[in-house]
Amino acid sequence: WDPLASGTSPPAGLPQFGRQLTKKNRQWRDATDEDIEKISGEIAGALSKKIHYGALHADGASRYTEHSLNETFRRSLKALRKWSRNSRFDTKALEKEFYLHIAGEKDTFTLKGKIDRIDMDGKGVAIFDYKTGTPKASLQEVVAGLKLQLLTYLLAVEEEGKGGLLPAALMYIYLSGDVKNISSVPPGSTPPLKDAEKGSGWVLNDPDMVKALDSAAGTDDSILPVSFKKDGSLAVKTSVLSEEDFKDLLTIVKKNLLKIYTSMEEGHIEIKPVNYNNKIPCTYCPYHSICHFDPKAEGEGYEYIRLPGEKKLKEHLSDVANEKEEHHE
Repeated sequence: WDPLASGTSPPAGLPQFGRQLTKKNRQWRDATDEDIEKISGEIAGALSKKIHYGALHADGASRYTEHSLNETFRRSLKALRKWSRNSRFDTKALEKEFYLHIAGEKDTFTLKGKIDRIDMDGKGVAIFDYKTGTPKASLQEVVAGLKLQLLTYLLAVEEEGKGGLLPAALMYIYLSGDVKNISSVPPGSTPPLKDAEKGSGWVLNDPDMVKALDSAAGTDDSILPVSFKKDGSLAVKTSVLSEEDFKDLLTIVKKNLLKIYTSMEEGHIEIKPVNYNNKIPCTYCPYHSICHFDPKAEGEGYEYIRLPGEKKLKEHLSDVANEKEEHHE
């Protein structure tokens, strides 16, 4: 059993904490230490009772696990508060439910989902997804149709009428109590641990917007994966995108979502796992005894994904977005 994957981990409690603040018309930055201790304790305690019928209270080891989860929760809240105090963006929605309508040649399908967090400042919108693991935002996986979550959220926000706002950031925020490897610790001191790990995602190539999102951007105190040049501009990275890049990615994601829907509607259910960078879904799949997939068997095999590197792919996003789809009867 993995408590961080059970739905009772920090991400499960963060929206509840946010709603408590929202009821009082307050932002994360307004939370006091007393708020964090009191509310986080109440939420973590309530959540722990739901884990395997209160299994965290069963013995000493389990109670220690509960204590560790509580500490991770509090540390996450304090890191988010610190970030909020460095930001001119306000949190406008938590666990925002959406219905995204995408039109194809023959019909329209609706995709339902929920966005962990949406921040805005009047000019830009930032969309965040809380993760206890450390998934990486990858242009390759977006183009290949393997990781569409963050950009699908942006599509949904734009469809709801907020298309006039610039996409300031799309980010995975890491929340984990994992053990960290420290090379050495001076005698009598504490390990140099950061309050929060750098997130993974994309930000708009607009220094003013990035600084509005996090005044500490470009330093170790920021979760944003950016750095600045001496002239104040953003260093060129695959995580830094232009407004046109975002538009191209949204076009690519729409095509991929429609392709997936059309394939399902037409009944294409052949077993053909994706092999991307030598990683396959079969590694963690519990249904191998049902599908009996064997890549060495006749007529079976992987769908290999081969794409240019992130940097080169970024340079050609417009070409990919404007590619004509091949139609197979």
